[in-house]
Amino acid sequence: MVEIAPPGVESDLHRERGDPDGNKKSRNKGVLGMEEFMGKVERKLEGGEEVVTAGMGNKVVSKWYGVYGEMYEKAER
Repeated sequence: MVEIAPPGVESDLHRERGDPDGNKKSRNKGVLGMEEFMGKVERKLEGGEEVVTAGMGNKVVSKWYGVYGEMYEKAER
């Protein structure tokens, strides 16, 4: 099983937000463009990674594994 943990990705979703363009690269430097995100995901999937993320998601996933990784690995066995 592969888990994809998406970071902020530029899209036209969430139009009801106070700033519907807050997830655009022009307004949020941490956001990845869709093609940029998919390119990173594709490379990681082809490389056999089981947990896939990109951009700021790398830091979030790393923190998660730092806190819960050992418990997760024990439960997985």
